[in-house]
Amino acid sequence: MGIKSTYAAISLYWTHFFAEYKNLKDNDSLSRQIISGKKQYILDNYAVIPDHFILHNPTQIYLLFNQLVNITAKKRKINRGNDLFLSYLLTAISNDYLENISKTEEKKNINIISEWIKVNISPHLTVKKVAQKFGLNSNYLSRAFKKETNIPLKSYIINMKLDFAKYLLRTTYLSVSEISYKSYFSDTKLFFHTFKKRVGITPSQYRKLTNSTKYNSNFVDQKMPLPSEFGTIAIRKLINEIVEENKNA
Repeated sequence: MGIKSTYAAISLYWTHFFAEYKNLKDNDSLSRQIISGKKQYILDNYAVIPDHFILHNPTQIYLLFNQLVNITAKKRKINRGNDLFLSYLLTAISNDYLENISKTEEKKNINIISEWIKVNISPHLTVKKVAQKFGLNSNYLSRAFKKETNIPLKSYIINMKLDFAKYLLRTTYLSVSEISYKSYFSDTKLFFHTFKKRVGITPSQYRKLTNSTKYNSNFVDQKMPLPSEFGTIAIRKLINEIVEENKNA
């Protein structure tokens, strides 16, 4: 590595080094496992460096580059320190890349899980069953889902049912028990208790407060976001194929 003093603004850092390397392709088994974050890899003797990417924490990398330049500028009888510090810099870049891409992949997975829940909503759908479907630990999935959406997974499932129930209360003459059934609650008592606890009023009171809305009929409006109709059979099949692909990756 060579250095030259400059008073102009720095727009580029570069360094040459010799090392054994292996090109990882996107469909490479190791690449998929590292990116997915399903397994914890301790890369003691390696650093994963992409051809190009945006730094998640550029300040730290800039500081390390400046420190490396300062160390190289000093004349030493033993230059092993340069190699060690360069290794540390490459490790820091690798960690920045892997942490950033893992977060991106986690966000993608949470979006897939959200869509799967919409398509597969049912009275007996639980966090545990969702986790089992995706081959994940229930506690991990709950934490990851809340971190990404700011909503606990259990609340997400319940809120989806309640939002649909509110729609039916506003737009149909269906009874509370019928709405309970169509909103995927296991029984009317549970629906009544959950609605009052989370909305603050009873389903009947909610209907009276929103009775200015014109009711359609006793039949379900085909345009409304009916949970079981969030996707056609083809879309359901596609989502389930994506789920299986991610599980096997």
